Amino acid sequence: MSARIGLSGGLLLAVVMAGCQNNAATSSSPSTTGADEATERTGKQYVLDFSKSDNGGLYLGRFVNVAFTVDLDRAIREYEFTGPPMNHATPDLVQSNDLAGCSKQGKLALERAVRDLEAGHSAWVEHVDLEMIPGSSDEASFPPGVCFGYRQGGAWHWRFDIAPITYDASSDRLRARLLVDHGPIDAVKLVLDAEQGRMLPAVRISFSARPAEAPGP
Repeated sequence: MSARIGLSGGLLLAVVMAGCQNNAATSSSPSTTGADEATERTGKQYVLDFSKSDNGGLYLGRFVNVAFTVDLDRAIREYEFTGPPMNHATPDLVQSNDLAGCSKQGKLALERAVRDLEAGHSAWVEHVDLEMIPGSSDEASFPPGVCFGYRQGGAWHWRFDIAPITYDASSDRLRARLLVDHGPIDAVKLVLDAEQGRMLPAVRISFSARPAEAPGP
């Protein structure tokens, strides 16, 4: 009897130890599930590059605004606009003199210029970054800020809260970030508040986005 008890106890100890080893191996093995989910929740970066245009960029400010589609197939879109600084357009981008800034009274004017903007990809857009050439160190000449609208289901929706445009001395650039955090949308329009400042060339517009069907946070 005592021999059987001893054998059973040994078997039990061996089973317990094996189970602990298996658990330790399982817990020490890397898990990719969390990383995969984080990747799906984090948008990729996309860039609209105007640096090859005349005067080094696409002019914005003083009621001159820009709208663009969301294209998840092209990480970088390069534009080379020449000639006069106004009213440039492609199927996926429209620069327009709307005579309207960040105010709900200007909604009709802001939407009129983008009626023919082609459809973009349905996406969740996290944020949009604007980079401009200051032209001078006179802060009074800088645009005071920027707001935005987005197109969802064919209709435009506006957020007129103004994000500041700040000077980055390390790169001699003006920068602004707009937190969109919305979807599904297929186009975005940046509206330069026009109370002061002057037209300045935008070098790049970049945004972070993911397919609208991807899991959210």
